[in-house]
Amino acid sequence: MKNNNQNAIEFLTNLSGQPIPEALGKLSSEDVEEVTEYISNIVEQEDAAYAKLFESLAMMMKYVPNFILHQIIPRYVEPAIAAKITRNLNTKQIVGVASGLSVEYISEASIHMEDKVAAAVLDGLKRKLASQVIEHTIKNHPVYALDILLHSHDRFKKEAKEHFKGFEIDPGTLSATRLETFKAVCVF
Repeated sequence: MKNNNQNAIEFLTNLSGQPIPEALGKLSSEDVEEVTEYISNIVEQEDAAYAKLFESLAMMMKYVPNFILHQIIPRYVEPAIAAKITRNLNTKQIVGVASGLSVEYISEASIHMEDKVAAAVLDGLKRKLASQVIEHTIKNHPVYALDILLHSHDRFKKEAKEHFKGFEIDPGTLSATRLETFKAVCVF
């Protein structure tokens, strides 16, 4: 039962990117699991409702030249929406579009992407741009940066170590996976 409760708490922590509220910590294991299942169902319903829209947008993007997308996307597409669209694109297509976007935009979109996809996109970007994205993500979203770094190449982890120096993260607030990545990157 303890393991299920821990999984539920880790799911909620990963979903929100924040430690769970104190009130949830006071609930019984059964209640935490029930709340987690309820939230999971809501998220799945929302994702399913928009899946066809994101698929259609991705299909249209395939036929629009990247230099046009570089101008349109930052103006009219929020980074979180762009990240959902990437589910229907391959890494090469994502990198082609991302390479013409600002560091801030790529960073914001990457925290909403699947972690493996975000890591693959980083790997596909030119080294200087990838370095700037890593730095921006660590400074503005350190917990999500850990999720991406888990799937990244060692060169990004070495670089991330420099950006995490002097950065305060309470290891007690991290999920088991994030703590493992944090230890690997920052070497306590």
